[in-house]
Amino acid sequence: MDIVMINRRLVFILLLLPLFVQAGQRVWLQEDWRYFDAADPDDRRAKYLEVPFAKEGEWYRVVVRYPDGQLALEGQSLTPEFNRYALLGGVREYYPDGQLARKTHYVPRDDVCNCGRSTPVEHGESEEYFPNGQLKRKVTYYGGGLVDGDYQEFDSEGRVARAYTMKSYRKQGLYTEYRDGRLVLEEQYVNGRRQGIQKSYYPDGALKRIYFVGQHFEPEGEDRTYSEVGLLKRNVMRVLDDSGREVERRVEHYGEAEQLRSLHHKKPGWELAEEYDENGNLVARKEEGPHGYQGLFIQKDWRNVITAHYVDGVLHGRFVETSSGEERVEGNYEHGKKTGLWLSVARDGSREEARYENGKLHGLMQVMDADGIRRAYITYKNDEKHGPADHETESGNRVVTSYHEGEPDGDYLEYTRHGRLIEKAHYRRGNLHGAQYSFDREGRMASKRSYRNGVPHGELLETGDFGQHLFSLHYDNGERVGEGSFYMDLSPDSGPGTITR
Repeated sequence: MDIVMINRRLVFILLLLPLFVQAGQRVWLQEDWRYFDAADPDDRRAKYLEVPFAKEGEWYRVVVRYPDGQLALEGQSLTPEFNRYALLGGVREYYPDGQLARKTHYVPRDDVCNCGRSTPVEHGESEEYFPNGQLKRKVTYYGGGLVDGDYQEFDSEGRVARAYTMKSYRKQGLYTEYRDGRLVLEEQYVNGRRQGIQKSYYPDGALKRIYFVGQHFEPEGEDRTYSEVGLLKRNVMRVLDDSGREVERRVEHYGEAEQLRSLHHKKPGWELAEEYDENGNLVARKEEGPHGYQGLFIQKDWRNVITAHYVDGVLHGRFVETSSGEERVEGNYEHGKKTGLWLSVARDGSREEARYENGKLHGLMQVMDADGIRRAYITYKNDEKHGPADHETESGNRVVTSYHEGEPDGDYLEYTRHGRLIEKAHYRRGNLHGAQYSFDREGRMASKRSYRNGVPHGELLETGDFGQHLFSLHYDNGERVGEGSFYMDLSPDSGPGTITR
């Protein structure tokens, strides 16, 4: 007997010393066999011990009763304290009505093996019963383990609930479980571990799941699960290496009509996930390799669907993005860069067409309305405006001009969004060159400025609210060389007209 065990027993004996003063004193227990604590409002008295225990040879007799005095448990103990899991000898347990619940036999472990431990173990025949008296289980132990042989367990109506074979204290061969007399589980065991074909069933006997456990005692190969009407619901394929480690897994889920709904396939350095709709159409896909995304990519959220193609983590091939509002963007990538014609379609049917080369805008970009009539266009070269253009600015105005390497070049007209001309000019490689006119709300000229290669050159003129000449200046290559200004009042209330110099 080890020192820890001796010390623990001494503590219990010391705690129980006051109980030896009065014979027949009761010590209450809870339903789970723990000692009752009157100070704990959650504790409930379920059984009681009568102490001190009577001495029977070298052991002590243990008796536990229900509150009405009905016998709950009887057995023996090495010490005068109670431990539900350290009983010895013949042990019997009873239901509150007196019906036998269990009978078994315990011996110290050292009695059956030289193990250096005195822990009590079951040894010999053991029986368990349901409250109605029906046998639940009858087995034979040797030193705490079941002896070799075939065993059966029963339900409360006497039907087989489990059947198995024990060999060298381990399950061996076929293990079966039943529910209401019907087979629900079949497992194969080798030396206490599952190996071979494993099956489970629905209560009506239909196959629910079948899979194989290999020599490494891990599932491998196909693992198929079926619905209650016999249709495939899930299929898992596992591949193990020589050490029994999983190196590949493929999981498929199926719909009510046995159509594929999702797939997840994984190998070292590679993974594929796919989803399908009820009609079998692929609606989501992601494939990842050691260098990033590969192949077809489909991503769907509550608003957008993106369909793209990748090579080593870089976009390459057709790209389409659609939204729930029927908006769409589509085009092609080459090695991560946009190329060729790209199309953007708005909800109202209007669209924008743009052309790319090596990831840069290159060629004609145009905007068409829902009727296919062109409303705007810009010509690009290497991502810069270059060539004729008729487009809308950030402020919403319309500009008609031509560009050279991103700068206006040639005649320049600017209109409001309602079509009123507000500016007319001429540019040379981004610099104003020639006359620049601005116009008021009535379409009258508001000002005139003259330039040569971006430098004021010639007349500068401004007019009043009614088109009258207010003042003028003259420039020569940026230097003012003359001026003349006068005011002519042509307003409706001014009379015959007044000139002021």
